[in-house]
Amino acid sequence: MKKQQGVTLIELVIAIAIIGVLAAVAIPAYQEQTKKARYTDGQAFLLELQTQMERHFFDNNTYPNGLSDMAGYASNNVLSEEEFYSVSMNIDGDCPIATCFELVAVPQGAQAAADNRNLELYSNGTRLPADVW
Repeated sequence: MKKQQGVTLIELVIAIAIIGVLAAVAIPAYQEQTKKARYTDGQAFLLELQTQMERHFFDNNTYPNGLSDMAGYASNNVLSEEEFYSVSMNIDGDCPIATCFELVAVPQGAQAAADNRNLELYSNGTRLPADVW
């Protein structure tokens, strides 16, 4: 009797099922990791702005009235380096500009679709949301 060669239908179905299970686990995990990686874009930019604002306070004894008051920024809404966040100062808060600041990073593009929570950094060191920082 001649031996059959090739793949049977049942073997093919089992292989496709295994690939499907692996994809069902891997794809959501990958998406979660990319979302977390995009947080660092906003966090790093907020910390960079905080450093510049502290330098401005040291030089002028007051925080700037807006981001455009600092060197290198033409407007009060500035995109982060990878453009996943638009950062601005919250001037309407309870904080007088002369003594404190509130920076807010609003997600843009792919990050807004993945997680629409703002990142916030305050001059007193408060960082929100806490589970992201």
